[in-house]
Amino acid sequence: MPADVCGEYLERFASAEHQVGAVFLVNGKVVGMNTFGYAATFSRVFKNLLESYALDAVDRFEKETNAGNEAKAASDLLAAASAAKAESRPPVGQMDLRLESDKLVGFALEHEGRVLHICLFPNAGTRKTDDSTRMASHSKRRQRRGL
Repeated sequence: MPADVCGEYLERFASAEHQVGAVFLVNGKVVGMNTFGYAATFSRVFKNLLESYALDAVDRFEKETNAGNEAKAASDLLAAASAAKAESRPPVGQMDLRLESDKLVGFALEHEGRVLHICLFPNAGTRKTDDSTRMASHSKRRQRRGL
């Protein structure tokens, strides 16, 4: 992928003051969400997150999209997250929570009672909800989407 194409995507986005997360859409469809416990953390990782999702956007570009449904798509993702099966796994010094439903997979990381990171992705339907709740790698998620 030419760097100038990805650069065009990146130039169009900026994080807002006090922003702690974002829902990312490609072609009008949610491809992921990342939220952090602190605005400073999100500010530090925003460019890297954006670059990752921009690569997906360039790979999956479609002229005809579901534009205009962004707010509903983001709201649907959050509703699915609140209805997802949650399984906690306590590692040393923090709490690791895996989320899964027929609509999404994700995780949350908590430390000393504060959620530090939540990451959600649409479930491509290739997983069964009674399977292990381990997150797939980025490349595996891309394979499930047929990329």
